[in-house]
Amino acid sequence: MNIRFMVKTSQFNGFHLKDDIVLEKEYYESDFENVDNAKYYIYRLETNERDEIMPLSNKIELFTVVNCVYRSDSVYFIEYEKVDDKFSNFYLVKYNFMTNNSKRIYGFKDSIKNYVNGRKQIKIFALNEDNILVQIGLPKRTLSGEFIGLHEYKLYLYNYKERTQIEVVDENLVSNGIDTMISYDENMCVLKTGFTLFANPNFQKLDRSEVSIEGVSIVNVSQLISEIMLKKTNIVLNTIDQTYFTKTIPYALVNAGYLIYSKINNETSDETVTFYNLRTKKARTCINRNVRGYNDLTQPSVIGGVPYIKIARKNATQFLNLNKNKIDIEFESSKKIEAITED
Repeated sequence: MNIRFMVKTSQFNGFHLKDDIVLEKEYYESDFENVDNAKYYIYRLETNERDEIMPLSNKIELFTVVNCVYRSDSVYFIEYEKVDDKFSNFYLVKYNFMTNNSKRIYGFKDSIKNYVNGRKQIKIFALNEDNILVQIGLPKRTLSGEFIGLHEYKLYLYNYKERTQIEVVDENLVSNGIDTMISYDENMCVLKTGFTLFANPNFQKLDRSEVSIEGVSIVNVSQLISEIMLKKTNIVLNTIDQTYFTKTIPYALVNAGYLIYSKINNETSDETVTFYNLRTKKARTCINRNVRGYNDLTQPSVIGGVPYIKIARKNATQFLNLNKNKIDIEFESSKKIEAITED
């Protein structure tokens, strides 16, 4: 197997886009209190070229923007223009890093203060070349009258070419919200619904009726769009796993044809990590004990099509091959492994 390293990356902040192309991020002080502006760079590993994306625009990461288009040539981000001391115009920009073309495809006016400390939330999912899914989370009181991070959701399908908007009425999506969507094929996504209670000190304050149902599902994006347009209240999802109250899912990701997710038992602090093969539909699991915080979570990866668990030791970083149940990859401590990407 061939393994490539990015060296001198201790200060690197970004992620892999496709092929040899990486998105790099930097931050600097903005006009808003407690919120930084962002700079984005396209970094090409093969040629060592680094170009800033639209350097004259004010970019901000106040909202979550997720690109669900498989092997996309575009990145999506938010830029803003101040209207006055209270309000700003926010725009979703689609930027093609192969052609350097950009376009504002969605916009709204609001006060940035509504979003500080996570009170109000917006998530935008780019579904395909025509549609985005906009999720607005409004702060919601608990039964005891507190604000501790609960939200009620409104979701809209927006076609930015036709400029049409349709409200989502699916009971699961509206009640539990979408945590993330991850593309793994031309028209297929992993959909994580509900929001995790892992390492949340407010867990004990919640009644069972207030907790969202978390699910990890497979969805056909075209079918999802069609069923939203048909105003269906029970959109078809291929649910792989589901949890509620005493069990929670802190993350789900896709790597090299595997859906990987963690499931925590809040009562026993046991973690079950599942590697679900998206092609064969077969699953492999491993157990981790005494998981109480994010630093305790198992670090899964896929190398050469094989599920591995990363183990950080004082003198080395080791990888446990789950198929063989033994360590067969090891790097000296001078090589710090930040991330592993496999197409």
